[in-house]
Amino acid sequence: MSRSLAIAAVCATAVAVLSPPATADTLDATAWERRPSTNASPDARVSFYVGLARPEDRAKAALRRTADPASRSYRRFPGRESIARRYGAQRPAIRALRRSASSDGLRVSVDATGVFATVSGTAGRMSQWVGAPIKVRKRSLDGIAVTQYTTRGRPPRALRGVVEEFVPLDVHSRVLPQDVTAQRRPERSYAGINRGTPDSCLADISAELNRYTYSFNQLRTAYGLDNLPTSRRVGRASRVTIMSLGDGFSEAALAVSAECFGVPRARFERVPVPGLIGDLPEGGEGDLDVQVVQAVLPRGSTVHVVETSGFDLRLFLAWAVAYGQERLPHAITSSYGLCEPDLRKIGPDVTSLTDSVLLRLGLAGTSLFAAAGDRGSSDCINNETGTGPVKAAVDYPGSSTYVTSVGGTRIALDRANRRVREYVWNSSDSLPPIGPDEVAGGGGRSVLFDRPWWQPADMTRATVRTVPDLSAHAANGPGYPVAMTGADGELDIQLVGGTSAATPFTAATVGILAAGERLAGRPPYGLIQPALYRMARQRPATFYDVRIGDNDLHDQGCCSARVGYDLASGIGAPNFAPWRTALPRPAAVAPGRN
Repeated sequence: MSRSLAIAAVCATAVAVLSPPATADTLDATAWERRPSTNASPDARVSFYVGLARPEDRAKAALRRTADPASRSYRRFPGRESIARRYGAQRPAIRALRRSASSDGLRVSVDATGVFATVSGTAGRMSQWVGAPIKVRKRSLDGIAVTQYTTRGRPPRALRGVVEEFVPLDVHSRVLPQDVTAQRRPERSYAGINRGTPDSCLADISAELNRYTYSFNQLRTAYGLDNLPTSRRVGRASRVTIMSLGDGFSEAALAVSAECFGVPRARFERVPVPGLIGDLPEGGEGDLDVQVVQAVLPRGSTVHVVETSGFDLRLFLAWAVAYGQERLPHAITSSYGLCEPDLRKIGPDVTSLTDSVLLRLGLAGTSLFAAAGDRGSSDCINNETGTGPVKAAVDYPGSSTYVTSVGGTRIALDRANRRVREYVWNSSDSLPPIGPDEVAGGGGRSVLFDRPWWQPADMTRATVRTVPDLSAHAANGPGYPVAMTGADGELDIQLVGGTSAATPFTAATVGILAAGERLAGRPPYGLIQPALYRMARQRPATFYDVRIGDNDLHDQGCCSARVGYDLASGIGAPNFAPWRTALPRPAAVAPGRN
């Protein structure tokens, strides 16, 4: 290898949880509120966000037509310009906002989704427009200097009927120079033995680590990826985007991972969210996401990574950046989220705008995936500290109607790397070397969203949105191998588990399938959940029914595996091999322009 490789016998769980405001390394939820604020300089440049009146019900109806396999419009996606024109803010509303803002010297820019507008100008003029001072707070943490602008003001009353949401939050993040990127390494025991046949450099370096780590070749075989196309042509056609809302990644670590595990190098392009200056510092979550995606995609793939600091809770803006890329993604993966009760701390307008953007991503033809969390059915427990309320809760955006929630399992393999059995991931009641450790795959019932039309009531037995939708290997033993830069500046490989490993693994696989569809002259999948639930019912061989285990870490009465759908594993673990032919296909249609 071109660089020396040290092996660390370390295990870390990972779904990156944002506590508002927070980074993947988790800050106190009230950290910003405790810091003193001052009036912003009148000359400071500020941008706030206005959700505009729009025909949301019409957009939902259109999405349902494109996502319902029984519909004649199934997978017939309108172009992004058409979506903005037909389902975004209408011209009278935009003109009214521009007249009002320009009268105070502010500029208005409407997002490509048509959902919201950015109102920009100096703090002095913004203060006149909203009728209240613009406040500023500053802090530096984890190598990022952050300036936050807020206000208690509102847009003028004359805009009632035009403005549906108002998010007076502007975040400027500047990455500070760093000498060495140090990774946290929480010491934990190994959690399982690899009884399969790994193919990697680990056997020559550390027999112990090799014994307790699944190499990527094993997981590809176990989940049926060996039967999917791997040509450079498919790789070039693939469009996968990673949402990186706190941690960056190391190109050197990507190279080490590719060489050690014999996977082709992918190209990763960073796409910053407005307000971020510099590349995000390397972090465990960032390295995990890119290396798992790289291990799945064929040679020649280019992956876009939307980056913003973990202090920035403008969730809608990050997803809108993904929507506005030159090439619309076929699949997006996010390992970041908030437990639903914590959404109240960032306000309903952020959630409303975010969900509206997610809707339009699905309508345009993008399949969205988000991690279900690593604290079982008690998602509000902080991933870094292990503290927080144990009451049952689920993770957003995975709980959104427009997102596929990916839960966690522990897969057991035979010598040929075939699935022997699969369990709900839960390390809490295991004896050494299995555990114990209070981590498990997320799942449960939403308190915010009703049961979507595509979730069959006879499956979920609920009137609300339930998660996860499906699950894949997330256990921290045998874990995923992730190359990271250590505190000494050297690269090593660590064991990592969590639904933030299962999620990019699943999303990138769907990205391959969608690329194959495009090359065959068919559209991508868009909102894929209706097809998944239908496929699970009609083609049982496409999923493995997980029937053993639970994710109830704190005796909350939820959730246990059972025959069929359950709140611990969803419809089960995928067998991707038959998905190419089993997923419903649309009637013959020319590919769209997205």
